[in-house]
Amino acid sequence: MKTKTFLSASRLAVLMLVCVFTFGFAGCGGDDDEPTGQPKEKSIDELLSNETTPIDFKFSEYLYDWDQFILFDYAGNNYVGTDTIVRGSRYTLDLRQGKHSLLWIFGLDNNDYLNQYWKNADDMFYAGVHYNPENKSFSVYDKYASPGKVKYCEKELEITPYLMAAQQIEFTNYVAGSVQIIVTDIPKGTAMPEWIEDAHGWDWVKIGKVTGIPSIKTVFLKNNDYRLQEKVSVDMFLQVDTEHRWSNQRDESARDEGLEINSLYSTTLCPLSGLDNIQLGVDVWDVNGNLLPTNSLPTFNMRRGYVTTLRGPLFSGSTSDWTVKMEPYDN
Repeated sequence: MKTKTFLSASRLAVLMLVCVFTFGFAGCGGDDDEPTGQPKEKSIDELLSNETTPIDFKFSEYLYDWDQFILFDYAGNNYVGTDTIVRGSRYTLDLRQGKHSLLWIFGLDNNDYLNQYWKNADDMFYAGVHYNPENKSFSVYDKYASPGKVKYCEKELEITPYLMAAQQIEFTNYVAGSVQIIVTDIPKGTAMPEWIEDAHGWDWVKIGKVTGIPSIKTVFLKNNDYRLQEKVSVDMFLQVDTEHRWSNQRDESARDEGLEINSLYSTTLCPLSGLDNIQLGVDVWDVNGNLLPTNSLPTFNMRRGYVTTLRGPLFSGSTSDWTVKMEPYDN
């Protein structure tokens, strides 16, 4: 009997310990529902009051009918909304009281206006640049769109019940970069394709192409990520200006007077920290379609809001004779 009583007590003690651990773990398990690490992001209604204050904005840019100013409003990391297209030099908005991060963008495509004029054969409009306010990205719809004019202004404002002075909006930040290629010589002693006269009276002829020009589909406002669309080729033309246009009445020896290769200019969306060590290729052919020997172009970098200009001889000298210069866009 004593043995049975002792065993029962032992079993009871073990049972009690099991209960203690079970409830202990259950109590700890309740903490799994609580957030850990970073504090929870506040909502828009926690950051902004329902009360509003009128705020005046002044713009220095001149707007054509197809241009537009668009405001993207943020509170913390929350996207609040997009305001109406703005035209004119002054505009008043009623903003909710609290801290705002305002992003004004100039030059986004205005489909409602432009669709009346420019469509391709498939009735699809080649638009310009689109902004996604959720992930803060800029994208072009296709490789033919030029993002060069898109620029933006960021402004941090704390809206109070009190009126403040008009806020000046200056668009000085770009999302694109450009490359310009200026060839300083022409092929000598080689039969080139015959000149063509277009509707403007200019003589010109396609003699080749530049390959490997970067074409970026998407870049982001605040980080260096990007989506590469493809590399594109740009046609190269040899031009005779109108004053020295070749004609049958002129002596053959004067044929090369006034010749110049058109300045090539290409613009693409550019990541936040730019594009480095770009190497382009050049193919030039004679009248029979045979490739001509050319110098390699120097490598170069591209930056937002800058034109990188490559200038030098393509058919004589060497790559070391080329210069690379980067200059800011003219606002």
